Amino acid sequence: MKYRLLVSALLVLASLSACVVQPPPRPVVYAPPPPPPPPPAPPQEESYLPPEPEPVVSAYIDPPLEEPEPIGVAYAPPPMLVDVPPPMPFAGAVWTGGYWTWDGQWVWASGRWLPPPVVGYAWTVPYYENRGGVVVFVPGYWRAPTAVFVAPAPSINITVVAVRPGIVVGPAPIGPVGVFVPPPPGSAPGLIVPAPIGTHPAVVIGAPPVVQVGMQVRVGDGQSVHIEAPASATASGRAVSTTAPVQPHLAAQQAPVVHTPAPTPASTTPLRPYSPKTGFSPLPPAQAVHATVRQPAALRGPGARAAGNAAPARAAQPAPAPGRAAAAAPAGNASNPPAGPPRAAAQAPRPPVPGAAPAPANPPKKPAPKKEREERREREERR
Repeated sequence: MKYRLLVSALLVLASLSACVVQPPPRPVVYAPPPPPPPPPAPPQEESYLPPEPEPVVSAYIDPPLEEPEPIGVAYAPPPMLVDVPPPMPFAGAVWTGGYWTWDGQWVWASGRWLPPPVVGYAWTVPYYENRGGVVVFVPGYWRAPTAVFVAPAPSINITVVAVRPGIVVGPAPIGPVGVFVPPPPGSAPGLIVPAPIGTHPAVVIGAPPVVQVGMQVRVGDGQSVHIEAPASATASGRAVSTTAPVQPHLAAQQAPVVHTPAPTPASTTPLRPYSPKTGFSPLPPAQAVHATVRQPAALRGPGARAAGNAAPARAAQPAPAPGRAAAAAPAGNASNPPAGPPRAAAQAPRPPVPGAAPAPANPPKKPAPKKEREERREREERR
């Protein structure tokens, strides 16, 4: 009996020693799927940086009391400057100046409030015209009640006046022939903006700068004018359609996209108007000016030009020599946009290479590969 118990105990121990104890299974943890990758960032829009303006000679000008003689200038006036009028000092004051005038070079006629010299006299804005690559210019003046401004007739000869010694001549006017105003502040030099006769240049102060031909001023409702430009003309690459007040002091108060402030004249003594008969006036030294972007959003766009080096679409015309008469402008509406670029001429056939054999009229066909010939032979045998 004891022997059986011992044997049973040994068998139990043997069976227990043969068992393998496994650890409990690990719990299954379900991790959420990773989030999708973020969408690609939209392409950043470039921003236009206006070119640095040249130093400016600023002076007060004593306006004449009758229409001055028109003169011809060899190169276009620079882009407009910002000359904000102070509050009107007295009733009946007239905002004069605030434009580019001529005295052997383009001089900024600083704006100021003046009373009419004679009761009933009215202020006449300056006149710019592109006539055959020459700027026909008439400065602002006081006009008698019975007088009417008469634009220079195309039939008269207008002599191109001399430039002061040491002055670097800029580009000739770039744009359609006819009446124009200088471009908005920060624009590419040489560009012009066609406008109706009697338009004060300050109307473009609030417009974005242009780097190509295309902006123009159109007649409005009498209190304002329309300013339009295609996307190809603006610095941001976006089309422009806006309005601006007609009155000079209101136009000069517009918020500029590019702020290029007009320097304060170094002397309060006004200069006499330029005349080819009296010659140049002593000018104060030029002052440095800087262009600052005041409305960055208006200069951003997918077609924004390169910073500060946007070139006009048309090359500057060579400046005519002093003493040459300005060519008469052809007939037509000066406010019409310029014609598109000429079509490319048909490509001429290339000349034959010396010593080379002439090309056959019908070149031989390239022989078929071996595999293709075998397949063709098999098809013929099946037939």
